[in-house]
Amino acid sequence: MEKFRIELSDDRTGKHETIRFEAEDASGALNVLSTHDTGYHAELWQDGELVCKLSQNAQADDVWLVNA
Repeated sequence: MEKFRIELSDDRTGKHETIRFEAEDASGALNVLSTHDTGYHAELWQDGELVCKLSQNAQADDVWLVNA
């Protein structure tokens, strides 16, 4: 299992949250993100290295866009 960290931020409220978890690969992050409210931006980290940035699609709350 690999160690991951998600840094979540909510632009509307200024709320910040860190989630640490283990998963077989980075796709496990999408399962973690599916449980969060709308309006978040996220950074996915693996072993201290930034993997990608993600943001929720404004038209579909359950869709996350991956930004390199």
